[in-house]
Amino acid sequence: MGFARFVLLFTAVSFIGYGLACLFAPNMVGTLSGLGMQMVSGRTEIHAMYGGLQTGLGLYFLLCGLHKEWLRPGVVALVLVMGGLALARSYGISIQGSANSYTLGAASYEAITALFGLISLRLMRKGERAKRIFSS
Repeated sequence: MGFARFVLLFTAVSFIGYGLACLFAPNMVGTLSGLGMQMVSGRTEIHAMYGGLQTGLGLYFLLCGLHKEWLRPGVVALVLVMGGLALARSYGISIQGSANSYTLGAASYEAITALFGLISLRLMRKGERAKRIFSS
């Protein structure tokens, strides 16, 4: 199994697992992250953005990891998603001036995963790197 496939499948498992946990136990993420969920709409937001979005992206990464022709588009999406999360979370930490262990752990996971995605792209054969992201 290539490094790109490993990165995609590992991320898929972590996203699907965390997404399902947030979908069925939204208070868990609220407690861990410090999100206030006094209102029902807050819990619904956790169901959707943490549960639904994470699970959906996890399933996409799973499909990309299982289909050779989807590897490159999957890794590009992974780099953009995880890099965006890491940068936005780091920005939030810098302007808020503090972070808890959940926030620091999440930022580390996101940055490392984005870095592994970039390494995966670099390790792909030269011919594979030259292909368009999405082939017709």
